[in-house]
Amino acid sequence: MSYANSMKAECISSVWVVYGHIRFEDKPRRAANLHLEPDLEDGVVLNITPLHELVPWNEAQSYWEELLKGEYAWSSIGKQLRQKGLVK
Repeated sequence: MSYANSMKAECISSVWVVYGHIRFEDKPRRAANLHLEPDLEDGVVLNITPLHELVPWNEAQSYWEELLKGEYAWSSIGKQLRQKGLVK
């Protein structure tokens, strides 16, 4: 590989790193903008669901989807999501 091609590859790699970082920063902002109050009575799984994009835990994503479908309506987080009109 020539020096010019090597520099192009490095530049492209840097762009992807920056792009990935920008996209990562959007994830915590989305979670924070929900303005949800955690409730210990809901348990760990339901409390972590707003962070489903940030945690390496598949159950957080599946529980989040279930919450948005209206399951766990008894939970504090379920009630908050319903009040915000996020439950389908």
